[in-house]
Amino acid sequence: MNINAYLKLIILDFSLINSLFTSISDKCINFIESISNYNYPISNYFKSIIRKIQFGKNPENELENLNIISKNFQSFINDLVSNNFEDTNLVKINEYSYSEDLFETFIRSIESKLSIIFFIGLFFPIGSCFLIILQEIKSFSLIFIIPLYFIIIRYLSSKFLNEDIKLLGILSSESKNNRREFNDFLLFLKNFAIMLSRKTSPELALYYAYKKTPKSFQKKLEHPISLLIKNSISIKEMLDSFIFNLKSPRCKLILNVIKKMIHEDTYHTANKIWDLLEIISMHQKLEKRKRIIIKGEKFKSLIFIFLLPFILGVISGVFPSFFYYIDLLYNPEFTITIPFYDNFNSFDLIFLFGSFLLSNTISIYYFSKIINIEFKKIIVFTSNLFFVLIFIIILSISFNSVYLLNFN
Repeated sequence: MNINAYLKLIILDFSLINSLFTSISDKCINFIESISNYNYPISNYFKSIIRKIQFGKNPENELENLNIISKNFQSFINDLVSNNFEDTNLVKINEYSYSEDLFETFIRSIESKLSIIFFIGLFFPIGSCFLIILQEIKSFSLIFIIPLYFIIIRYLSSKFLNEDIKLLGILSSESKNNRREFNDFLLFLKNFAIMLSRKTSPELALYYAYKKTPKSFQKKLEHPISLLIKNSISIKEMLDSFIFNLKSPRCKLILNVIKKMIHEDTYHTANKIWDLLEIISMHQKLEKRKRIIIKGEKFKSLIFIFLLPFILGVISGVFPSFFYYIDLLYNPEFTITIPFYDNFNSFDLIFLFGSFLLSNTISIYYFSKIINIEFKKIIVFTSNLFFVLIFIIILSISFNSVYLLNFN
């Protein structure tokens, strides 16, 4: 997944190399050196190839014999070698790669996966209630059922909704600060590419892009830019300092690629930045589609958040009177002065109440989590309070009905 995530950066890097060199050997060696100098997951493979080349091995043969776990990257290398390092039909910015196809498939399956989680979240607690009522299981069994339920719904939530697919523009796994930094960074890149397209010098283009970014982001650039304007440091040193001040790993990675592009060919850098921004834009559209689908499930989730505690409160509240009526059905002469009896005592009631309150908490928490509700604690508290109120009301009605029957 890591290798596939960086593949399009590698393709962009190669397309720049292809425009700078004409001989196959120069393209091959520079491509190998380029990948080895980055902090990619596959850089060590290419470092070992460089060592072999130094001992007289043929670089094209070493690339051809390279065996990478990523089929997508392996296919790219095979195409390079078979096409004699020409980029014809290799750089397809608008087409989905393997990782992007996986994310597209993941998006299409979200609704069905959410439905399964909602079903489990409702079925387990309510099903447990009915099994106890029908005396198919003992209330004590909840000690084992509740932890099992927690493990299942936690596993399903992480397995179903964690895409585990790394793309440059997908930020759902990043912290809020990193997401803000990345978006500011994209604005910086866009303005930088605009100025380079107008054949402005890299120094002025960087200064212009710096001035167009938000104040909070400018602080990361302020010192290195001031030194660059004073000719105290080179562009490379300025970008190194900028990279050091960034927190987002994605920003660091992209800026390292751009730094290399500027060093090799300023003229083509603007076009490559636009290609890069187009890739990220495509990824962000995919992520937006995911957010829209999850947002569409929010109404359904909110219904379940208040439907579940209502059903649990009603069922658990009628337990005492239910057992009383069962005994009365089998023995019409049966009477009792209090609504507790041999097969259902006060401890059972307290135990069941606590177990179903815990079940409701687990369900509501994960229902809130999968639709990205920010105030999860408030939602869980409100839902639990609703459960308690329904339980008390139904239990009071149950007690009163039993007392009335006994009185009559």
